[in-house]
Amino acid sequence: MVWGRSSSLAIMLAGTAHEGFSKTAQKLLKDIEPLLKEELAANPAYQLVFCGHSMGGALGAMCVAILRAKARIPETCEAYAWARGCRAYGIGTPAVLSRNLGEALAADKAVITAVNAQDWSPRASLSNATELLDDLCQLSVARTVARLVSGSGYASRGPEQPEVEQLPPGILLQIVPGQETKLLQATVTDYRHSFPAWPDVAAHIPLAYVEGLASGLQKYIAADLTLSFCQQPALQALRRVMTSSASACDKAKLPPEPDKARQVVSENLQHVCGINIMPL
Repeated sequence: MVWGRSSSLAIMLAGTAHEGFSKTAQKLLKDIEPLLKEELAANPAYQLVFCGHSMGGALGAMCVAILRAKARIPETCEAYAWARGCRAYGIGTPAVLSRNLGEALAADKAVITAVNAQDWSPRASLSNATELLDDLCQLSVARTVARLVSGSGYASRGPEQPEVEQLPPGILLQIVPGQETKLLQATVTDYRHSFPAWPDVAAHIPLAYVEGLASGLQKYIAADLTLSFCQQPALQALRRVMTSSASACDKAKLPPEPDKARQVVSENLQHVCGINIMPL
């Protein structure tokens, strides 16, 4: 689906997107925009943040792209001023936006995507799947015999246009699991030519992301307690996730009993709640 000047969208996004996801994002925003605007007006200190896993991450990234575009163009910028600073955080987000859109979201620090190990989902784009099928054809016996007879070589594959190539969107955080889990910053082009022949299903499970992020975060917090994720808002959110008291859980609308994800976070980051953090 090509996004250009459209009376139905009233946005200008010179790129391409997965048609099914884009239609779903547009419908979702149509349903929730009035509520979002009302809540942000009532809580001016809040920021609109979309979060999701896999397809939810894709929808979050698309919603941010659409809302930020509407907040930028002259026709709708005043009506969408409330959405100007919205952001999206996704884990295992599939590649449903073209590279130029993903890079623009990264430059604006509007979308952050975490990729765990060799998770297949962020690499499962039409671009990479087509390349994998082409490689399998190149390796086929019939194709090899034909080349031997004709003397032809392998056809070179040129890079796709940034408005067409599909790669995971935004700033990329790569989780490298192991004895000492690492969190590495990546770029969208690091996931080019990387569709796995045998998808790693386990790496896509949400709990695997929780374990990887918590383990990696523990390492960096221990190394430098002045980092931005240790500042007051992040610390307060972490305490709400880790607490097991009924009153705190009711306030945060979390289950009264610890679930596996909360247990993993607590085991890795429980010492953080006792440190002296300088406020913003």
